[in-house]
Amino acid sequence: MKEGVMRDKKLTRIIDICDALRRKDKHSSTEDIDGLVLDALVFVKKKTLRFSGNMTIVNEEEVRYFFQSTMIDILRDRNMMNPTLFLCACYTAELLTRLFYRQFRHVNVFGFLVENAKTGNPFLLQEGADACLLFSSLFPKKGNAQAINARFYKEMGVRLYGSFYRQTEREIGRHMSEHFLVMSDVAAQCMRTLRVYRKY
Repeated sequence: MKEGVMRDKKLTRIIDICDALRRKDKHSSTEDIDGLVLDALVFVKKKTLRFSGNMTIVNEEEVRYFFQSTMIDILRDRNMMNPTLFLCACYTAELLTRLFYRQFRHVNVFGFLVENAKTGNPFLLQEGADACLLFSSLFPKKGNAQAINARFYKEMGVRLYGSFYRQTEREIGRHMSEHFLVMSDVAAQCMRTLRVYRKY
């Protein structure tokens, strides 16, 4: 079988995880979903480039796979890997990747809240929650003042993802709201890993 066809089939298997969770099909067993996650883990690991303990990143796709792979490793080391956290890890990896390649609409969470109040666009709540996740991950507490800020962003992120889910019924909002603290901590550890690589 050609490599392109193999890759497409594996990508389809990853997408199937989202469908299985969304449908909650009574015919889909836990073993089926675990199998999808295992296939996805293997695919992500193979796509991550590591050489002799160091890392070489060439393009946006490889940055994304680095973050995905590192967060998956962290979750597995903590014995926390499951289909929902796998999806959250992929989502968070996309956010971290955007830091390198895209500009955000606002530089702080309040900009998203003000614009949401004016327009009623629920996706601004999602973007605000995304910003909270990044702020709480990139600037973990290092003293009293920063501890208050980190706590604020974590509490606000949980609320905004929850509000986004209630207004849109997008499952990722519910998952990220329920697992915000875990993903914030995992993303922070992931960024510390990136700093270690940069020393070489």
